[in-house]
Amino acid sequence: MSDLILLASTSIAGKHGGLEKDNQDRHMEVKRFMKDPELVLLTVMDGHGSNGAEASDYVKYNFPQVLAQEFDANSDLELKQHILESFKTCFKKANINLKA
Repeated sequence: MSDLILLASTSIAGKHGGLEKDNQDRHMEVKRFMKDPELVLLTVMDGHGSNGAEASDYVKYNFPQVLAQEFDANSDLELKQHILESFKTCFKKANINLKA
């Protein structure tokens, strides 16, 4: 099995009333997540509404750092619980920051 990861993505803007809308979708790949050569963080942000693009961009540029901090903070938990707790806290923080 190869260690090579091939990635591709596509996203098409929707239409409303026959007019094409702005594409608010984003994706991200972080190789060597948390400086671990075996970790790759892959995300898809599906923006909606009048601030969908801004919300997707916020998550794209802030999520990796917040998630890494939460992983560090929860490092004493079992792996499955560790991941679950880190994601819960990360999403709560993102929601608070997006409302600010």
